[in-house]
Amino acid sequence: MQINIQVVNRLSLNDNVYWADIAAGNPDSVMTIVASGGVTGPYGLGLSKIIYDISVF
Repeated sequence: MQINIQVVNRLSLNDNVYWADIAAGNPDSVMTIVASGGVTGPYGLGLSKIIYDISVF
């Protein structure tokens, strides 16, 4: 089993670079994890609750 973990920069101008890299590895599946929301305490203090969207392709 081979595992490759990459952090995608959302400021990137071309998302196709990441998809080309994934296709080059010819994976059986791809898991994406995206932070889709969250809440912090008052004034940004305290614990943060982050909501994730996880997909397997």
